[in-house]
Amino acid sequence: MHHTYQDRSIATLSDFGYTFVPIDSTVSPFLSLTQGTILLCHSECNKRVACRTFDFDQDTGQCRLWSDDLTTGGGVTIAGFCNATIGGGAQGLSSPWGLYITSNNTLYVTDYGTGRVQAYSSFSRSGITIAVISGNVEDVVVDSMGYVYTVAITTSQVFVSPSNTALPISVSYPCTLSTIYAPYGVAVDSYGNIYISDFYCHVVTKWAPNATIGIVVAGQLNTAGSSSQLLNGPKFIFLDDVHSTLYVVDYYNNRVQQFLLGTSKTGTTVAGGNGTGSGLNQLKTPAGIWVSGKDRSVYVGDQGNHRVMKWSVNALQGSIVAGVTGVMGSTSLLLNTPGDVALDPTETFIYVADYGNHRVQRFHL
Repeated sequence: MHHTYQDRSIATLSDFGYTFVPIDSTVSPFLSLTQGTILLCHSECNKRVACRTFDFDQDTGQCRLWSDDLTTGGGVTIAGFCNATIGGGAQGLSSPWGLYITSNNTLYVTDYGTGRVQAYSSFSRSGITIAVISGNVEDVVVDSMGYVYTVAITTSQVFVSPSNTALPISVSYPCTLSTIYAPYGVAVDSYGNIYISDFYCHVVTKWAPNATIGIVVAGQLNTAGSSSQLLNGPKFIFLDDVHSTLYVVDYYNNRVQQFLLGTSKTGTTVAGGNGTGSGLNQLKTPAGIWVSGKDRSVYVGDQGNHRVMKWSVNALQGSIVAGVTGVMGSTSLLLNTPGDVALDPTETFIYVADYGNHRVQRFHL
């Protein structure tokens, strides 16, 4: 049998022996078993897709398998191949872009290049295809009932699975309140209202269940601008349903805007907003966003800088949580054009759609 590069594995023994204490003491191995030798333990790890690291106690014969190495500050590949290779099937990805993580730790990924939506359970790098949509797919979100909403920018629609319905009913430009031209981000509230960002129409609209006309909640229809009431190319969005707050990545303005729903359409800049650049107080063509449920910190996929930034509430600048500013690469420490980001339910890890490397990376916060 001929093995491809991504099928091969390399084992490295620790300088301190066969066992170790992981950097995150709250994380447990996903499987413990007894094996007679370290080679047998290695074999157990090698035949499981989820296993990234193993350790072995030669006195007791205990073999522990881990889902990542837990020893460095680098990222761990959760979906896709580790070597920046384009792929398909259950384990490969082609330019992943949108991410969403549910309360049961299921990861949903939009695979931009193939039009697929993939779902990954905990400790598995084999994805299950939830939907296949014609053209390119952008954002994805899952509601409390388990319905999956996927943005298809090629056909200017939002598809809902498994009901196999689509919104809106028509497409036109210039945009109207009954149409969408270039949808990008999507969010759903507890009442079933759908929020859609329209990249070229410079607005975010709210669609009530079964509605045929949307309501503008951020920006001004068909009007681009940089004031607090305007947007210029809104991309991913995040809805804080508890605080009735909408966060919008304002792409061409290199900022993230916060809108208090039901009050006014005046936005507040909570990240970036200091022109395009690589400073800690700047963003460069940002894309993805996730907001902490614990402290409302804003995490941004800073696409043009190949990094992920964290902005605390009222902070004047952000901090880097993944990637290296201005350095594109495929090692565990580097990113290549990151798209969307997402936090796990415990907010221990951040997941990054590493678009240019065709993988999803997980970093310890």
